[in-house]
Amino acid sequence: MSTVLQAASELLERLAQAGYKGFIVGGFVRDRLMKRPTGDLDIASSATPQEIIELFDRVHPTGLGHGTVTVMVGDLPIEHTTFRTEGTYSDHRRPDSVQFVTEIEDDLARRDFTVNAIAWNPLADSYVDPFGGRQDVHQSRLRAVGSPRDRLQEDALRILRAIRFATTHDFELDMELRHALAATAHKLKEIAVERIENELDKILSRSSHPSRGFRLMHELNLLEVILPEFIPMIGQRQNRHHAHDVWDHTLQVLDACPAEPTDFRWAALFHDLGKPLTAEPHPNQQGDFRFFGHEKVSLQISGDIGKRLKFSKARQRRVDQMIAHHMVHPTNDWGDSAIRRLLRKLPGEDLDDYLTFKRADVTGKGTDDVNTLLEQVDRIEERLRREQALGHALQRRDLAIDSHDLMTLASRPGGPWLGALQEVLLEAVVEDPSFNQRERLESMARTWLANHFTS
Repeated sequence: MSTVLQAASELLERLAQAGYKGFIVGGFVRDRLMKRPTGDLDIASSATPQEIIELFDRVHPTGLGHGTVTVMVGDLPIEHTTFRTEGTYSDHRRPDSVQFVTEIEDDLARRDFTVNAIAWNPLADSYVDPFGGRQDVHQSRLRAVGSPRDRLQEDALRILRAIRFATTHDFELDMELRHALAATAHKLKEIAVERIENELDKILSRSSHPSRGFRLMHELNLLEVILPEFIPMIGQRQNRHHAHDVWDHTLQVLDACPAEPTDFRWAALFHDLGKPLTAEPHPNQQGDFRFFGHEKVSLQISGDIGKRLKFSKARQRRVDQMIAHHMVHPTNDWGDSAIRRLLRKLPGEDLDDYLTFKRADVTGKGTDDVNTLLEQVDRIEERLRREQALGHALQRRDLAIDSHDLMTLASRPGGPWLGALQEVLLEAVVEDPSFNQRERLESMARTWLANHFTS
């Protein structure tokens, strides 16, 4: 028995001794039945928050308005919520009111899906399952508790939760639930964007095949509500270098990206958004399309979506870096200076991100030469790593002459001229690393200053 389960059992035993009915509820029960790793453990009982406070020594009132407190059992926090029913959801997020009740069946009736409406008493190893949730678990089926439309309209985020469970737990959506999802898709407009981003993050990070979730969102008309920019990719043909249209390629890349951090998978979703807007028939290859500058358009759309979903600055930067460079295709013909220029654009973890995303993008092509292309990426990585290990100057701070030296040399304060001069010097050093000597840089700087400033 796990430590947290042992702690929960101790809490339930104490409740039983005091005359209360208590159960473990929610995702822990579902995942245990599925023999999946279990997450947070929640307890529901007939005891009110005040009765819990009186019964246990260390209780934190984490959500008294909804009957929730956190009980410390040793060093472990266990969340406890009193059996309750709920009023209407006027904000489509939280119930306007709750009513404490004494029976677990009434509490389970308020929950979203049958697989989440199972109560388990570990002391007796017995279940309360009034809606057939265990059978649905065993049949990998997702059904709503009661009327699907009612459940989804109470809290529209349940629409995306349904997609998440179908994606992460391989549930098949019940037909009645599918119809309700499509019919209530417009309700997603009433959900705070932060909640939508959080739910999409879970879809992206908790499944080895997040593409399933996005296919479902398209099938059920959810995509056009929350991510309408994706719709033009569907059916947009590409060229002989791709086996898939832009949409299917995007989903192939999505599945090929690592789950953590989810920035990789967001980049996969966004990297070719500009293709439909830049598509033009290839003049020499019938049936093929080309997409000049599509990465720049993708960057713009990425910024628009990121702003709407309120991405953090760090996430937006990392996603955009991968998008900006995914069309950089080094070849064995590149000279060492070209390799150094690419390294200069990809400092720190940006190089690792570039290579990881490059491999996912190649994998997503779906063509017969994928393995050959991946071997080319391996060879390019060897060259990049080898050049990186030499430690040549790649940034302004690496120059053998610093900004203070240059201002002294110019007898003028810093300004736009300083950055421009440093770029000229750095370009010379990237082209020929042996040029990074103070005397040579100083000589070049004098010449540049003489050409740009008159006495």
